[in-house]
Amino acid sequence: MIIYRRMQHQENRGGAMDLQELLRGCEKSDRTAQAALFNLSKDGILHVCLRYSKNEEQARQIFKETYLSIFSSISSKSQDQEFDDWLKTQVINTAVQVLQRNKQEYKIVSTANAQNPGLHPDTIPDTEIMQNMDSSDVLKAIQALSPAYRVVVNLHLIDNHSFRKISEKLDVAEVTIQMNFEKAMYQLRKNLVQLTTASRAE
Repeated sequence: MIIYRRMQHQENRGGAMDLQELLRGCEKSDRTAQAALFNLSKDGILHVCLRYSKNEEQARQIFKETYLSIFSSISSKSQDQEFDDWLKTQVINTAVQVLQRNKQEYKIVSTANAQNPGLHPDTIPDTEIMQNMDSSDVLKAIQALSPAYRVVVNLHLIDNHSFRKISEKLDVAEVTIQMNFEKAMYQLRKNLVQLTTASRAE
């Protein structure tokens, strides 16, 4: 989200709140401070919401609940924690909670994906996926995953959570998380191959 960089840019132009001043204002429910924080962080937070959601409607729901969480708990942020890291934790935790709320849709999948000999998803390395993370095809491929797969891919591949940390966050055995990540990555690559093939056919 890089809030600091945006704030430094505005400070160079003049008229921007100092970060600590902004946080103190938000703790007091000051509308000006809250609006400033919202404007500085909304693009980065929406991008994370889109990664964790199946569509824009669900992303907007996560987005709304994230800001409710931010403004209600901002006073609990520890002094030694980077503000960007704290914001990202808020949006990730909210996204996981929203997805887990739908018990029928969210479940840890234990069945393996059938191999399709017409596609070669294993030829797409993780580095290529990460390098193209801002592309619309990668976002569509992530959103097309089942909620459980989408969460694991986001937490481990993109947000750098260890399997142990994910296991604790989701209250699921670590070995199950590892197996689902492997299956999720296969499905993600398969989605990317299908999207790429469709684009070339147009």
